[in-house]
Amino acid sequence: MLLASTGARATEVLSIRNRDLNLELIPPKITIRGEYTKTKVERYIFLTKEVVNQLKIWLDFKYRTRRICYRDSKTGKTVTEYRTPTENNPNELVFSQYQTGNPKPDVLYENLGILFAKTLDRIGMGSREDGNENRRKITLHSYRRFVKSTISDLGFSDYSE
Repeated sequence: MLLASTGARATEVLSIRNRDLNLELIPPKITIRGEYTKTKVERYIFLTKEVVNQLKIWLDFKYRTRRICYRDSKTGKTVTEYRTPTENNPNELVFSQYQTGNPKPDVLYENLGILFAKTLDRIGMGSREDGNENRRKITLHSYRRFVKSTISDLGFSDYSE
């Protein structure tokens, strides 16, 4: 939904950290770091209420209390614990799964591409290009172009740029 409503590049969205979200402002906005933009200049993206609601749902899900099971190395028994991830890391990427370490947006992009392809297959739109069975007709970038064209056709060409 964030990609569709903003027309941002997938890598830009995947590089958003917790500190880059400012959902309490009116209007809410996200800061896109310059190192991940095409022009290498930092910019802001303003958000709709629907996207803000979806982001809040995602963050609630990401930081939910969950059951963790593991085998105790000393006793060999399975241990079950309930853990709640902490939200206090401002440098953590918003769309990474909660984990220790520092995931890179490039790795997240590969995972997003795989999930996008699976979604296309699931809804029956995963057809391939003629003559190149490795490439799909719909890609993340063609999706972005479609969003830009749709916004431009509605009369908001300045906004789409």
